[in-house]
Amino acid sequence: MSVIACAVDVDIKISGTPRSDTRFVIDMPDINSRDEFDTAGEVPY
Repeated sequence: MSVIACAVDVDIKISGTPRSDTRFVIDMPDINSRDEFDTAGEVPY
């Protein structure tokens, strides 16, 4: 069996801005997606 060696670059950048409510809004531009949830209740994860 052949093996191909390679490097994997895993990079993450997190930034935030305070909000006046209890919502978290997560933008994920690399996968063209967005997630929002309210921390006042049960988080559905």
